[in-house]
Amino acid sequence: FLRGSSGFLRASGDMLKGTSSVSRDVRVGVTQAYVVFVSTLGGTWLEKNFAAFLSHVLSLVSQSHPKATQTQTDAVCGRRCVSFILRAAIGGLLGEKAQIAAAK
Repeated sequence: FLRGSSGFLRASGDMLKGTSSVSRDVRVGVTQAYVVFVSTLGGTWLEKNFAAFLSHVLSLVSQSHPKATQTQTDAVCGRRCVSFILRAAIGGLLGEKAQIAAAK
């Protein structure tokens, strides 16, 4: 896991520039971290803070964010990650009434 150049913890100038495949690996890891974080906080917290949470998650892929997308592939990856976060958070933690309220 930690050995070799093909592991998750690769470090190079390309990683910092966001020009390598590592940036996609990092996006997926951060996506999973968001889901675990929100799951740990629970559905009650998410219901109370849904507007702020949604605003934050959507700002991660907004066009105004300078590092959000460098290529079309990065944009697609970012949208899929945000979609996964929202599906896991809304679908997994909120009840039916809260899901309807979140959709409005």
